[in-house]
Amino acid sequence: MKRIIIMIFFLICFNLFCFNIQEISEFNKTESYVTYDDTYAVKDDYLFSTTIRGFQIHQILSDSLELVNDFNLENITYHLKIKDDFLFVSSGLSKLYKYDISNVTEPVLMDSIEMLGVYVFFFNNELLYVNEHTSTGWKIHIFDYFTLEEINFYNVPHAVSALMKVAENVARVSIFDHLYIYDISDPYSIEFIGYDETNEHSGPKVQLLPDSLLAVGSSFGRFEFYDISDPFDWEVICFIDKGAACFTINENRLLIMDYQEILLYDISTITSPVLLDTVSSAYYDFYRNMKAFDNNIFAGTYFGKLNYYKLNNDEIEIKHTISNGGRLSSMKKQQENLYILSRLEGIFHWDISDIANPVYQNNYLSIKFGFSMFKAQNILIVYGQDFEMLTTINTVFRINENGELDELDTLYFENSNVERLHYHPEYGFFMITGTTLYIYHLDENDELQETFTMEVPEILFSEFIFNGNIAYVIGYHQMYVLANIDDPNLITVSNTIIIDDYEALLSYGFFRNYLFIGSEDYFFPCKVFDISQPDNPVLFTEIDDCGLVAIDEENEILFSGFDETYAYDISNIESGIAPQIYQFPIWCLNEELITFNQNNQPYLSLLDRNSCRIFEYETTSNSEETVIEIKPTMQNYPNPFNPETIISFSIPNQSNVELAVFNFKGQKVKQLVSDQLSAGQHNVVWNGKDSNNKSVSSGIYLYKLKVNDKTMSARKCILLK
Repeated sequence: MKRIIIMIFFLICFNLFCFNIQEISEFNKTESYVTYDDTYAVKDDYLFSTTIRGFQIHQILSDSLELVNDFNLENITYHLKIKDDFLFVSSGLSKLYKYDISNVTEPVLMDSIEMLGVYVFFFNNELLYVNEHTSTGWKIHIFDYFTLEEINFYNVPHAVSALMKVAENVARVSIFDHLYIYDISDPYSIEFIGYDETNEHSGPKVQLLPDSLLAVGSSFGRFEFYDISDPFDWEVICFIDKGAACFTINENRLLIMDYQEILLYDISTITSPVLLDTVSSAYYDFYRNMKAFDNNIFAGTYFGKLNYYKLNNDEIEIKHTISNGGRLSSMKKQQENLYILSRLEGIFHWDISDIANPVYQNNYLSIKFGFSMFKAQNILIVYGQDFEMLTTINTVFRINENGELDELDTLYFENSNVERLHYHPEYGFFMITGTTLYIYHLDENDELQETFTMEVPEILFSEFIFNGNIAYVIGYHQMYVLANIDDPNLITVSNTIIIDDYEALLSYGFFRNYLFIGSEDYFFPCKVFDISQPDNPVLFTEIDDCGLVAIDEENEILFSGFDETYAYDISNIESGIAPQIYQFPIWCLNEELITFNQNNQPYLSLLDRNSCRIFEYETTSNSEETVIEIKPTMQNYPNPFNPETIISFSIPNQSNVELAVFNFKGQKVKQLVSDQLSAGQHNVVWNGKDSNNKSVSSGIYLYKLKVNDKTMSARKCILLK
């Protein structure tokens, strides 16, 4: 299939319009606890804990946590640490705040540092070490933590990774299963100590203990103790076959956080750890962080819970769980009502007749766990699990004339691989599980009755997009066309299209004769299909870095984004050109975008993992032409590949071009292009060999495009043998 690669314009568009947008309201009924390590600190019996957008202070009581203060910052919060009477909190990827907490419950903002990568920081002796991410790699900046006066900086070795502390005066750089250890006792220099490979670790947590004992854990490997007395020949002393993205060692006790467990070991005899106790998360949830302070243990889960445990006679006791609704995932607007699905607390109903002052109305489905919500006309379908029955569910609601939700019926399945139910207002409820298509209808008692089944090609994570009497069924790496869904006697699979890099988490919109398909996946570019012939979608173009999508057809605007939000003018999409007309940051990662019109005013509703924000916007004509810059796009196919792949890229003008392949250590594997090329699209084959014409090993590689000595794009490719 021939692909037309889109050229995305950024800065200000030309001969189009000015775009003005402003936030009108923000509201939520939830608070999620962020999912990173180093998210907890303790001072004077008070717990400081990050949330998605800030931090909270809880008093630690014998059997509970009591919230005493709550702070929102300007972006997603990563880490916090306490040094003496000061709290340091990283917000977004570029800001580090310093608070005076001499009055522990009333922090006072003192100062801040701004630089890309500042979220990776640590203290060593009386100094603050802050990583900066530059176009050429990482730098470490060293500050007096009290005055924030910079003392020195130097490049971090092995530029693909940041410098992280493992013990006082000792730090590491990790690149997958490679660990490099450095002496950082001198703030003006860094001295190499040792290096070796560890067992299948990626982004490990590392701690150096006395007697040259190194503890290494990762969610992708296993927990291990190494003797590193020989700097270049580390010896595995023992291992525990559990993931350990977080762990804590206190004398002869080891706490490990595995996927759904926290495990306590006696390590009095280091070669033979003894399991003492285990606690587990809920079956539908899993741990994402953990930290222990003396006998107090704090752990956060993926869907937003904060658990408080205590060690008591070598047993782990649960004391308190805070679940403030957890992560938000989906929303639906119907007239002047907005319905928002929380993963832990069901559906929240808001009255938005006054958009500046939304009013909370009700909560539904509070005992069930919702993964996602399908919306069509006055029907909502929540797909998830039932806490009491331990089954996969599809629960159907109808929005009544008062805006309230009437629960109609639920399909229960013991099989956790059952897919979502999708609704077409005329043709019923559709679901594909395995290789079977099911169609259901509501009977006179509003109960779901199975009315039709047929065998279809297997597709994983199936999502339906309805277009007249056609359904586009999209799943793992493919899409097929289900034709004639209005007549069960004629339903057929009329076409199959490979979508090589699509995995899950669908977002879509229609505009003219085009179907836009987006995803939460960082590596999935928005696919634009020409559906002039509805049963034969043709890939027309792609938009990189797009994420989720929502389309305002009247104003011809595409809104998109995952960790940022963008607006594109798609009025000339037929030409393959979509100028970017606006970009604005978000609090957290987007979960859904919708556009709507109320009282003749267009709005954008943006749901992140913690709250809903509503923006109003307007467009005005702009006849002045503005100089723009063109961003080349690049991709490779097939991906994964063996033995070769074609790398395609486009450039707007005749330019000096360099295209090279690098491994994940940052080492150049092969120079593919170093020449002056004409404007337009170019295809280059990489045969999986290095500059010495030797075949490289299986793994992940990066290919980078430089145009006129400026790095324009970088992408990953996977070689599988």
